[in-house]
Formats: sequence, structure tokens, C-alpha cells
Amino acid sequence: MATRDWESWMWQQAQDLLSEAERIRWSFMESAAAARTDPLYGHPSWGPPLNVIETEEAFWVLASLPGVDGEEIEIRLEADFMVISGCRALPEGLKDGRPHVFEIPSGPFERRLRLPQGAKLQIGERTLARGILTIELRKLA
Repeated sequence: MATRDWESWMWQQAQDLLSEAERIRWSFMESAAAARTDPLYGHPSWGPPLNVIETEEAFWVLASLPGVDGEEIEIRLEADFMVISGCRALPEGLKDGRPHVFEIPSGPFERRLRLPQGAKLQIGERTLARGILTIELRKLA
């Protein structure tokens, strides 16, 4: 087999695998969407990625939440965790469409961040700007 034919075959195989992965992911997302609407299994199905930065006075938590209304976000401290939860709704006009690419999750979300053992923290400043939620966790003496 000539080198060029081999490269074409490899690229075709890679493209086929990516298409199959997308089909499997879409099937999973449909299942997750059904689970979210089922009252028995209506738990959050995704969580935002986080960055955590420590300073002398606080931990700063940044959560990527583009498209989420600030009024839809709840932040709370539970035992050894900080919990961020809420919901990202699909725009009204898109609810009846069939997605071809679905990479931005929607519906209820929750992210639990384990806090340092023994840390005494208090939720301080909270801002949502350009899709980034910034939370100050003040260190208490």
C-alpha cells in the first residue's frame, strides 16, 4: 500500500471513530435529558469546570457558567464541601429542534468542591461576569 493510501485510510478510520463517538455521546445526552425530567431520577447531570486559587485571606473559586442567569445559581457550604447548583435552560426556540452537535450541557447542574479538612470558611464576595462565577471563601480564624 502506498504511503498516501495508508494516510488516507488512517484519516478515514479516525473520522469514522469520531463520528461513532459523537453518536454514542448524543445517545448518552438524550438519556441524561430523560433522566433529568423523570421525578424519580431528576438529579443534576452536569457540573461546571472550576479553578481554585488560595491567597493569605481566602480561597477564590471560579466556575465557568456561560449562559446561566445569576438568579439561577445557589452557593452553600455543607460539612466539608462547597456546593454550587442551579440550572441552564435551553433557549425557548431550540427546545423542539434536533441537535446535530450538543456540547454545551443544559438543565440542572451541581458541582461539589471538597474543602480543606478543618478549614473554617465563610462565603464572601460573589460575582458573575462574562460567564465566570467568582466566589470568595474567606478564611476565618
